[in-house]
Amino acid sequence: MKPKLFSRILSKLLIVILILCSTTIFACVNNSYDLEYKVNSDGKTCTITGLGNYSSKNLVIPSKIDDYEVTAIADCAFQGTDITTFSGADTITTIGKYAFYNCTGLTEITIPDSVTMTATLAFHNCKNVKDVYFGGTA
Repeated sequence: MKPKLFSRILSKLLIVILILCSTTIFACVNNSYDLEYKVNSDGKTCTITGLGNYSSKNLVIPSKIDDYEVTAIADCAFQGTDITTFSGADTITTIGKYAFYNCTGLTEITIPDSVTMTATLAFHNCKNVKDVYFGGTA
């Protein structure tokens, strides 16, 4: 293949990749909950990756965003944010490493019964937590 032809093909391929990536990133933040998420490999579920444009200090993770069931919270998703309460939907099964690390304003946590794995240090340095509920009960 000639170098110029290869260069043109590569340029067009890069443009297509950039457009696809931009669309995917936009779609993942442009939802009614304003939370950032990524679609899991099954194409049916998603993992929350950050606050995005979510503005409330009372973080409530819904069971679905767009057409995807929320099943996990990613590593470092809310690290160092100023949320004060957290409540997760009963579809969440996993809370990642350092997910809430250094959320010093966090005072109340409600972990649904569906959570089967909370990774190491998920709530490390959340020194103002006063109440922790499992399945909505004290």
